[in-house]
Amino acid sequence: NEAGKGAAIEYASQDTDSETALIVGTAFEGNVGETTVSSNAPISWTCERGQYMPRTSGDGNDAFSGDFTGCLKECAAGFFGNETDLSSPTCSGQCPQGSFCVEGTADPTPCPRGTMMPARGAASEDACLPCAPGQYQ
Repeated sequence: NEAGKGAAIEYASQDTDSETALIVGTAFEGNVGETTVSSNAPISWTCERGQYMPRTSGDGNDAFSGDFTGCLKECAAGFFGNETDLSSPTCSGQCPQGSFCVEGTADPTPCPRGTMMPARGAASEDACLPCAPGQYQ
């Protein structure tokens, strides 16, 4: 997509009573220019699991750039996103005890055998702690 002026998608609703636009199943690749999606009206995104997209406010300052499929942003490390309509980097919530969640995790990954994670929010396998002798997870 190469837009000489503007964005690959520019959404500007003139109807202030209209519901928020919904964008589903998107893929933006090979974009050239500063903006891929520009919005002067509210947009809601249906993302793939492990992703989120901030809601647009419709004030004309919302613009996203770059190549992406589904949504532009991945859930933050230490969090997981097992739903498809998320709008915050904390997605569905903190990674549960006994698991870790790298950036973009849809389903938490259990700590390997012989290790444990007693707290929530582990962001990598390195955060899993060795079990005490005689104990296991």
